[in-house]
Amino acid sequence: MSQDTKTPAEPRHQVPGAVHEATRSLLRLRTAGDARRVAEHLVRELGGQLVPAGTDDASVIPVDVSFGDGEPLLAAAPLGSAARALLDRHLASFLLDARHVLQLSGRNERLAESASTDKLTGLPNRRMLDRALGRLAAGDTVIMLDLDHFKQVNDTLGHAAGDEVLRAFGRIHLLGDASTTPPVPPGRRRRSRTSRCR
Repeated sequence: MSQDTKTPAEPRHQVPGAVHEATRSLLRLRTAGDARRVAEHLVRELGGQLVPAGTDDASVIPVDVSFGDGEPLLAAAPLGSAARALLDRHLASFLLDARHVLQLSGRNERLAESASTDKLTGLPNRRMLDRALGRLAAGDTVIMLDLDHFKQVNDTLGHAAGDEVLRAFGRIHLLGDASTTPPVPPGRRRRSRTSRCR
């Protein structure tokens, strides 16, 4: 009877739970400070320590874990140690993934702002108006503003002047600063129209 002799498989490198936990934390990253805290925690969980950049020691791993939040910070673990092996194996790829998450998060925020803000005035756009109107409750108030004679500005001074009027209106509205409101020409009075929703 012949015996099957199998060559033992190469031992698999298991990913430590701290790396899984840190990787899951990437889903909640919003800021460089968040990323720094997760990276610092990961370094400590893998047995390393954190040292300021510029530390001249063979145990330092030359990878900044600060994400630009505060002073540069490096991981360190003695050469040949289990902690060093874990950090060498997992830290660089984690940091790369975290940087990608931060880039995507920034893009998503810019897209969300772009989808909800009028580019010319900086004011919320029609989509945001529709959402706000859909959330009105009984007794809420809606104020409608009208730029009197705006068509005349466009017709007589051109669309560039009309765009500047709209930009100025947006700035005044966003700042809510009456001191920046242009003076009313003599002989004219400022009018506003408001209506109450019931």
